[in-house]
Amino acid sequence: MVHRFLSMNISYIDIVNFVQNINPQNKKDSKELAKIIANKLSIGSDEASSYIPILEKEGVTEILSDLGYEKKEIKKLIKTI
Repeated sequence: MVHRFLSMNISYIDIVNFVQNINPQNKKDSKELAKIIANKLSIGSDEASSYIPILEKEGVTEILSDLGYEKKEIKKLIKTI
């Protein structure tokens, strides 16, 4: 709804287009990260999605390291935070 409102102003069309393209990419990666966190903490994926911003990059990195993920994989997963 916000995208629609902002796109009505011709000055914001480029920005709105850019943001709309970024959003689907992040959802795919964040779902994968949420599943990993959910399995580790024995909670649902939706709840894990809300925990990720609270844990921040440091907490998520620590969890992924404990699970045996390599630095390269961790960097890819953390990009979405």
